[in-house]
Amino acid sequence: MSDSSPSTTNMKHTVFFSHKAEDESVINSLINLLKTNTDDVNYFISANIEKGIDWREAIANQLTQSSYLVLVFTDPDEDWGWCLFETGFFEALSRIPNAEKKRRIYCLHHPTKEPPSPIRGRQTIPATPKDIQGWLGELFQNTGQSIERIIGIPNLANEIWAIITLT
Repeated sequence: MSDSSPSTTNMKHTVFFSHKAEDESVINSLINLLKTNTDDVNYFISANIEKGIDWREAIANQLTQSSYLVLVFTDPDEDWGWCLFETGFFEALSRIPNAEKKRRIYCLHHPTKEPPSPIRGRQTIPATPKDIQGWLGELFQNTGQSIERIIGIPNLANEIWAIITLT
């Protein structure tokens, strides 16, 4: 079964990762850490869309099904148009009255780089161990992780910090 179909899995929550193609290895490392340290959460990246299907439609479906969007913002000199489109699409879904699910956008960025201007009004996550711990604490609480998982957040935050700051 493909990661592009969380509606057909038993996962309660889906986290959509928006990122630049050149950051795919970093995102895969990040997702592998999260998968190892969470239960009942699906993590989506566009690289897992099955070949031969309409990728725009698949992304729209994933954004609709997701509870969380994580924009991993690395190089501010790159064109972030598509990632900001995904973020805006997700934001619009969040504003639908009586929406079934609580949606949240997180922007994870290198601590020395400012997030993109369209989302600067949001609380962002500079990639410091302390800020990553806070983000993981929220994410783990919102996705119903066990106390055993929550206890591991400090170590997980340090591992994520190491991955993000290497980009």
